[in-house]
Amino acid sequence: MSEPTLAGQAETIEELRRTVLDLERRVVALESGSAGPAVDAMLNARGEATAATPAPVRPAVTGAQVFGLLGRAVLYLAGAFLLRALTDTNVIPPTAGFGLGLIYALLIILLADRAGRRGDRPGAGALGLTALVVAFPFVWETTGVRDIVSPAVGGVALLVLTAAGLTVAWRRRLRILYWAYASAALVTVVGLYVATGAAVIYSGLLLTLGAATTVCGYARGWYLMRWPVAVTADLVILRLAMMTSNPEGATASGQPVATAAIQALALALLVIYLGLFTFRALVQGRGVQAFDVVQSALAIAVGFGGAVHIARHLDSGTAVLGWTALAAALVSYSVAFTVVRQRHGRGRAFFYFASLALLFLVLGSELVVSGQWLAWSWIGLGVAAAWLGGRYDRFTLRAHCAVYLALAAVQTGLLAATVDASLGAPDTAWTGLGVSALVALAATGACYALLVRARGPRTHRARRIPRFFVALLTLMGLGYLAVTLLVRLVTDAPPNAVPAAVAVVRTAVLAVTAVALARAARRPVVAELGWLVYPVLVIGLVKLLLEDLKLGDPVALTVSFALFGSALILAPRQLRGRRKDEPTAEE
Repeated sequence: MSEPTLAGQAETIEELRRTVLDLERRVVALESGSAGPAVDAMLNARGEATAATPAPVRPAVTGAQVFGLLGRAVLYLAGAFLLRALTDTNVIPPTAGFGLGLIYALLIILLADRAGRRGDRPGAGALGLTALVVAFPFVWETTGVRDIVSPAVGGVALLVLTAAGLTVAWRRRLRILYWAYASAALVTVVGLYVATGAAVIYSGLLLTLGAATTVCGYARGWYLMRWPVAVTADLVILRLAMMTSNPEGATASGQPVATAAIQALALALLVIYLGLFTFRALVQGRGVQAFDVVQSALAIAVGFGGAVHIARHLDSGTAVLGWTALAAALVSYSVAFTVVRQRHGRGRAFFYFASLALLFLVLGSELVVSGQWLAWSWIGLGVAAAWLGGRYDRFTLRAHCAVYLALAAVQTGLLAATVDASLGAPDTAWTGLGVSALVALAATGACYALLVRARGPRTHRARRIPRFFVALLTLMGLGYLAVTLLVRLVTDAPPNAVPAAVAVVRTAVLAVTAVALARAARRPVVAELGWLVYPVLVIGLVKLLLEDLKLGDPVALTVSFALFGSALILAPRQLRGRRKDEPTAEE
């Protein structure tokens, strides 16, 4: 008789255990907003099987509930209209009516939060949208239309209401409420910016909204709304920065705006977005998204560029911005090659921070130094990047080397001289090369030798791209020297040169260059030189048609066509006879 009793007690205890687990699951589901994988993992961690406790089925919204929600919304709107009527008839002073209206909208948002805490998501959404319909037109009318409160007070009210609505949407995971409040806030901020002319206040609110939508995108996966907010902030700050060039001072809707405040807003745009992107990539370790890359470029162009534009307009502060940019470049390089590379390897985050370093270094250098000193700086950076990129096997530094050397070619006049030697008219003086340009050309050739020696013959095709551009810069400089020296040998220097002779010299240089490149490319160690052969031949053909036939006499045309015809035959044969390059796997 005791055995059935014990069996019955065991069965009763097991049934009670299952009931407790089911109740625990329901409580956790209500607190978290959903009974998803997180709840299952919590119960599994305690050694319980989730199959025995199925997720509760969310009841469908009935027609009666829909009409009930609509009725509650209409009643709350009736209260808002009553408050408006009392204010219009001066029963309540306008300022007191503003305060009561703000409190009334916040109470409805609080009720939406309470409904979400109870698990009533439809009710929370309906109350949140009702509060939105009450709050944002209320702020617009009292601030932008009737001038009951100042733009500053209206801005604070808008900030409080938006923060409250977005907080409820965040806590209760109500995506539609997030979209509604973020969109309404964006439209209202822009409208009040135009209507009141309070540029500093509402630009600051726009930056705050940009930060909030970016954080929501990262934390909740609500990505799309951050794009229009960020673009609007960029355009507003850009407009303010451009207004500082107005001789009468920066104005917005007829009201003056302090130039220092605009500069602070421009720098705030840069710091807010780059700070958020850096925090996500370094602290959270979640990589870099397309939005981060695009908005970083826009923030640097608008934020830093706007600050520099204002500093130059005021004729003060450019050096401080320059040194700050150089410091940011040093930090970005250090972060890319130490923290990011050690944690995540050569991924998108690595190239993001390395690109930031390059941009800040370029912008900062142009603000700190100028003229020949800037040219020498580019040359030094190019040589250093080539040596470090080869010494430590860094593709990014080799790519940056090509950028620095290209900037040096522009700054020293090497690029302009090359264009003159290639396209300049024989009856006009050509740009000459100074000492810095010759040094830049020598440094470019030396960097190419360093890059070739560092990587050897078994470099993957994609890894040859930086040194291909370095080789192109070197070739352009050598072409200038060859053309100018030969022109001086066969005729007078421009502007007294014979046009037919100049055309023949240019054709001869192109023909010899094509054959020499094809011959050199037979060696796998410099196989990238072969990439230039067919472009040079195409350029030569176009030149024969556009220049030689126009300027040449029969003798000159005979020489030009004979030389280039030979190049068209010899260069492809040289390329076909080269040994196959055997690329290794990607570095």
